[in-house]
Amino acid sequence: MRELINESLLFEAMIKVDTRWIADRLEKVKSRLITISNKTDQKDNVYAKEMGKILTDQFKDEKIEFKYEPGPSRFGIVGGYTRDEMIDVYYNDDLYVELFEGEQWQDVKDTIVGTLHHELVHRQQIARAKIKSPGITRAKIGFGKELEKWEDYYGSPHEIMAYATSVYWEMIFAGLSHETMKNLLRQNDQQLARTSEVYSEYQELFGNNHPTVKKLLRYVADMINI
Repeated sequence: MRELINESLLFEAMIKVDTRWIADRLEKVKSRLITISNKTDQKDNVYAKEMGKILTDQFKDEKIEFKYEPGPSRFGIVGGYTRDEMIDVYYNDDLYVELFEGEQWQDVKDTIVGTLHHELVHRQQIARAKIKSPGITRAKIGFGKELEKWEDYYGSPHEIMAYATSVYWEMIFAGLSHETMKNLLRQNDQQLARTSEVYSEYQELFGNNHPTVKKLLRYVADMINI
């Protein structure tokens, strides 16, 4: 399998990222959107003209920009991309709906935090390896391409580390405690695969005992302090 970045360029230890500040900023975003909506009584106008701007305004000092992008999403978040020091987060129409549905607000926040966690890991990798971007992306591969391309993508050192954060957040989405997460990592590959779509994809591509999967799980374990 071809590695897109020489692994010696990257630190072996899991990159630690503080994500606690993100939720506070998202609460300010929601409050601002609701205030504008109540004043205008036109939520569609808030979405069309204000949402991306208000999201970006809250995160611009961290060089994070929110952009509209139609496509499959989780609670309105389509995905993210890191280039140089900039992070783009893509959202679709579902985010507008979720922001005004209090029952789903925690899921929205967790999804945005999880997306930014993944991309913030990439940002630090880029800085440490002195490259302009993490390399190949899901968008560049496209669906239906040959398996080797997906192995290149998921198996590249920077993506293994970043996707460990995605496995972690999928367990958070499932409502698992850290103790339950530890048990899944130690004992039950199939249950973990049912809980984490990302881990399931790694299993299907590489198999349980492949070094790539072992490295992914080691990074996840590091995040929950096993």
